[in-house]
Amino acid sequence: MLCDDVNYYAPLYLSGELDATTMADVEKHMQSCSSCRLFLEGEAELDSAVRAAVLADTPQASRVRSSVLAAVYASRAFEPRRRAWFSWQAMLATAAALCLVAAITAANWRNQSYFAAAIKDHIDDVVRVVAKSGWRIAEPEIRAYLAERFPNNEVVARLGMPGYQLVKVRDCYLRKQRYVHLIYEKDGRQISLFVLPRGRNALDRLATASMFVPVRSRMEQGLDVTEGDSAAHNVFVVGDLPTEEAQGFASRVLASLS
Repeated sequence: MLCDDVNYYAPLYLSGELDATTMADVEKHMQSCSSCRLFLEGEAELDSAVRAAVLADTPQASRVRSSVLAAVYASRAFEPRRRAWFSWQAMLATAAALCLVAAITAANWRNQSYFAAAIKDHIDDVVRVVAKSGWRIAEPEIRAYLAERFPNNEVVARLGMPGYQLVKVRDCYLRKQRYVHLIYEKDGRQISLFVLPRGRNALDRLATASMFVPVRSRMEQGLDVTEGDSAAHNVFVVGDLPTEEAQGFASRVLASLS
């Protein structure tokens, strides 16, 4: 079994749905491939974190449903000639409200899952310093890479963090979306910036930007995680820095890339 096969079977492996033969092949491959072993361990940790985050913040769909149904029952107060028409209006309103609840629930889950993925990548790359290939460290390499990923030739200056030095960049995947991971350093403290470049999953970005405040933060595992959205870009700032500083950085990056 090859690494690509492990990546393909990973979801079924983690959910325990593989047949015994394929399960054994995956586990045999992991014994000799530390990269795939770390990948699957990380995916398992991420799934657990996402599950915990979703269960901890359940949207109050029942309240919306109760309010809509109350409005439907109130239609009985109208005269008989208008009741049939109002019932159709109420049914449409109910359907629209339930669709809205479903959309908010899905967006909320997506938001939480990306928060968890950004935290995991930061911990792997900054705290645990897991060995990964693809880092650009020398300044010419960084400039060439960023010029390739972003259309603006001055993107290095635009992505600057006041007082911090950009030390390395690489591709990373947050929930299968290809982000740019930039690591900044100041006085021994390292901060992660994740950027989803323009044109990547634009419809999802537009929908998400309309459902949440542009910049929002939360504390996870002792780290501040700040996400920023625009119609064109999505960014995460992760590190042990004040929330106000992280939000200011995220806002500047979004403004400079627009």
